[in-house]
Amino acid sequence: MPIFGIEPSIIKTPVQGIICWGVDFQLGSDVPDPAMVNEGTKCAEGKVCKDFRCVPVSELGYDCDIQNKCGGNGVCNNNKNCHCNDGWAFPDCKTKDYGRFDTSQRDGLLVFFFLVVPLLALGVFVFFRRNELKRKFCGRGRSHG
Repeated sequence: MPIFGIEPSIIKTPVQGIICWGVDFQLGSDVPDPAMVNEGTKCAEGKVCKDFRCVPVSELGYDCDIQNKCGGNGVCNNNKNCHCNDGWAFPDCKTKDYGRFDTSQRDGLLVFFFLVVPLLALGVFVFFRRNELKRKFCGRGRSHG
């Protein structure tokens, strides 16, 4: 399916027993790839993206001490601003951020609200309507004889 009028190439690459899939939109060398992250984006613990590579923060060549500036809980980007690890608050990553959930917390909440809560509601409904449901599904007017 063409995107932007361009037929993309699907790339399948095995890496250490894992299959990685990629897409090349062949936009040309003068057009930035829309799938690439911005310079300075955190890409691993203590590393940021620079020149399309994941490099140690020290390679950025400026005096951003992540222990002091980011509390050891994040990395400095190319603008010397902290990108905090999950659970730590901007701007200095020194205080806990209780407003964000990590993936496991979010998944737990989704399971709770979309599975447990509806099942509990159904159980309460059945409990309060049990006599009516018995009459409806177990039949009326059967003779006991």
